[in-house]
Amino acid sequence: MVKSSGSSGALQMTRMIIYGGAIIIILFVVLLFAFPFSSEEEQLPEYREKGCAGIGMLWQKELCFVKVAEIKRNVTLCTTLSFPWLRDACYSSVALAKQDVNICSSASFPERCYEQFATAQEDLLVCNKIQDKALKTLCYLKISRIKEDVGFCEKTTDQKSRDQCYADIALSRLDPLLCAKIQDQSLKDDCTTGVALFRQDATLCSNIQSPSLRGYCSANIQVE
Repeated sequence: MVKSSGSSGALQMTRMIIYGGAIIIILFVVLLFAFPFSSEEEQLPEYREKGCAGIGMLWQKELCFVKVAEIKRNVTLCTTLSFPWLRDACYSSVALAKQDVNICSSASFPERCYEQFATAQEDLLVCNKIQDKALKTLCYLKISRIKEDVGFCEKTTDQKSRDQCYADIALSRLDPLLCAKIQDQSLKDDCTTGVALFRQDATLCSNIQSPSLRGYCSANIQVE
């Protein structure tokens, strides 16, 4: 089946948002090591802002201002940045610092900001602000893993994502009943095998449909 251009464009946009978020996270790590706070004086926003102005390279200077904006909780500083991806990183940082999700609406990609805010605050209602299906699903999955709450798994309409959510929590809780909720048989078998081996419970091996996995399961459980 040939995908429509609209569908392809939506997929590309989703990938751009997710990859962009990964780049922003890496840059935050760079910022932490590039501009460490070495004294109590240097932690003052006024001192740091003056220090940023003296940095030669534009992207490093603006990365420094992102940190200042976060410390001062000053969203106005975000509007002065030249790079769109740094502006978005700034809006996300200030939104979290002020615990004000409405700031995300100023970002170029507000949905990425919503996802970061929702995950940090473990707030499912903020996930509901996201229109992009893939990013909304990612938001639900992240919170479900943090909270180990299957109720969040059931919020996603994508069966593959729901199955993976069940599997992640099942392996965290070592709960075979959650493995049983999985529709994909291959993933269900993997989940059940993992739980059986961790619990060293041979009775669970009989629930595995794959003959090879069932044999592997039985062979690797020590019988007292």
